[in-house]
Amino acid sequence: MKKKVIVLGGSLDQKKLVEALKDRGFYTIIIDYNESPPAKAVADKHYQFSWDDREKVLSIAKTEDVELVLTSSIDKAQNIAAYVSDKLSLDFQISFEQAQQTTNKLLMKEIMCKNDIPTAKHIIIKNNDDLLTLKDFSFPAIMKPVDNSASRGIYVVNNYEDVLKYYPSSLKHSESQTVLVEKFIGGYELSVDCFVVNSQAKVLMITKNVTQLYKSTSIILRNLYEPDFFRANKQKIEQICQNIANAFRLENSPLFVQMKIVDDEIFVIELTARLAGGFKSYFLEQTIGINPLEIYLDVLLGKTVKLEPQYSELFTSLNFVLAEKGIFKTVSSIETLQEKQYIDKFLYSKFIGNQVLGTYNGSDRIGAFINSAETMCALKDKINTVYEQIEVLNENDDNILIVEPFLI
Repeated sequence: MKKKVIVLGGSLDQKKLVEALKDRGFYTIIIDYNESPPAKAVADKHYQFSWDDREKVLSIAKTEDVELVLTSSIDKAQNIAAYVSDKLSLDFQISFEQAQQTTNKLLMKEIMCKNDIPTAKHIIIKNNDDLLTLKDFSFPAIMKPVDNSASRGIYVVNNYEDVLKYYPSSLKHSESQTVLVEKFIGGYELSVDCFVVNSQAKVLMITKNVTQLYKSTSIILRNLYEPDFFRANKQKIEQICQNIANAFRLENSPLFVQMKIVDDEIFVIELTARLAGGFKSYFLEQTIGINPLEIYLDVLLGKTVKLEPQYSELFTSLNFVLAEKGIFKTVSSIETLQEKQYIDKFLYSKFIGNQVLGTYNGSDRIGAFINSAETMCALKDKINTVYEQIEVLNENDDNILIVEPFLI
């Protein structure tokens, strides 16, 4: 009989994980509350309920007698997978304790500060008395719930009045009713994709997060890979990742880190011991010739891991598509733009009939497109052409694409 594995979530990222598991002979079971998530098309079995109920996931794992409980890129799901794996003594890259430390921003900050990992000055807000301490805080700042992801409940606050305005919304997204306010750091925002193998950190890719403030929310417009920037900063950033691996006791695990670089100074904003979401696996595979899910499974299953990326010399970007509220129907002009080589690949995260909430965070993206060029100027031209020509249509064929913030 095939060994069984549960995958928490059924998104396009999880579909790629299911495909990798099936290639290795596993019987795959997905848990996702949607009726027809993308991963259902390739999985062997689908339980239609939310994976957020850890005791129910634990019960199914026992009933199905599974070998593994996994997820590729969801912080909350990683906590569930680590919890169930600990309870059933299953292989997983980290313990439940480590999962909490690498997803809860309060615990994360405490460990970084104790281990001299450079990070932004911050204050924890648990009640109205704590709010008063922010009157003398140095603004601008970032307000965020300590235990959520995908940019939910995150706001840029420029003064104490902004704190009072956005605090209720940020608090709404925190299960522990705890909010973190940290000093805003300028410079470039970086995403670092890394693996820790036998306690040694290896950086695979460094991308710039191109962001823009939109309706008081800082949204990521694209991830940008620049070959020269990568080479110039890889060694320094890899040492920081090694310090993180040591501080959080990571031995064999993916490591995804958000950083800021100001001149020659680097600050760690957040980290997590999982693969990056938001189609990053597809982006990595195109840019460095390695499928990170295959590395992840090799690491998890104790196989020999060969990290030999073949770095592209092309400027490459992963560009996100967001829309206003509506019922999603389609994105126009994709095939034409692919034929003309303005788009290398288009990836959908919303499907016909899905509701778009217009929240501008990672969970509400229509999708993303990857494109590349020999120069930054040529890449910008391609990106702008795509945003100018595509339309995101709702059920009434109205264009609900958010255009202006994305044009370069």
